[in-house]
Amino acid sequence: MNEPLLTVTNLNVGFGTKSGIVQAATDINFEIRPGEVLAVVGESGSGKSVTALALMRLHPDNTIITGDVQFNGLDLLNLNDRDMRAIRGSDVAMIFQDPMTAMNPVFSVGAQIVETIRVHDSAVSKQDAWSRSVDLLQLVGVPEPKRRASQYPHEYSGGMRQRAMIAMAIANEPKLLIADEPTTALDVTVQAQVMEVLHEVQAETGSAMMLITHDLGLVAGSADRVQVMYASRLMETGTIDQIFYESRNPYTMALLDSTPDVDGLKENLEPIPGNPPSLLNPPSGCAFRPRCSFAADVCAGEVPKRIPVGDDHDSRCARIDELAVLVGETS
Repeated sequence: MNEPLLTVTNLNVGFGTKSGIVQAATDINFEIRPGEVLAVVGESGSGKSVTALALMRLHPDNTIITGDVQFNGLDLLNLNDRDMRAIRGSDVAMIFQDPMTAMNPVFSVGAQIVETIRVHDSAVSKQDAWSRSVDLLQLVGVPEPKRRASQYPHEYSGGMRQRAMIAMAIANEPKLLIADEPTTALDVTVQAQVMEVLHEVQAETGSAMMLITHDLGLVAGSADRVQVMYASRLMETGTIDQIFYESRNPYTMALLDSTPDVDGLKENLEPIPGNPPSLLNPPSGCAFRPRCSFAADVCAGEVPKRIPVGDDHDSRCARIDELAVLVGETS
């Protein structure tokens, strides 16, 4: 396997508030290799987008970030603003969650793609950059790209805006593409089309992708590896088969139990009881303990560590040795 393109070590992201520090990402460790698709899943508020924005250094002034982020030999957290701007949008690009608010409403879509190209390569003429923007819109499946390039974001449908956002993100052929909920609010047909575009782009450019989503069905057909987040921490990391068929984490298993399957073999869906905890005052021990059907007294002690359970597979659970037996008894 190739050397990692991105290595994240002990990443912590907190937000200073009047009530104290809200710890939005805690002790995050992972790698992404060239050409790989790493999916990050979990409920809203688990820290998925916060982690991605920290990698891009797109955070408000009240953010406290510690740790180490190595990208292609560069220490992203310690780069000055000028060097980071040169990487952001060029070597590392992001597809934002809501393209309507991420795009400028007073400039045409084509003009915004042109700006993305020329800000990183001023030697490209406006005419060439415009031709490139039309080609990119055609690549991502926007109909009538020459006409559509002159239109404004509000003149695009939701699916087309998402495609335009993808075109803007891939304009400089990034080595790493971060897709933050790229199919949010889209119907299933358009979701499939958008994911197909992303895979075509990845095949065309050879880029790695960090796919942030809460849709496990989307993950099953799109990712190489999966990491599951809950209450700011990574709970489990593994391959698609390990996560879907050999999970060793109660939270991952609860997510899977609450998700419909395509074959319709599940007789009943099991919702996860309760709500995610406050990140300002998280519970002691395992954060998932108040909602976990496998919780025991030991879970209220220290925060469990991530424990290897197989090749490239680890889980954060204090009862990991008993979990396989418990699952067997309840199945």
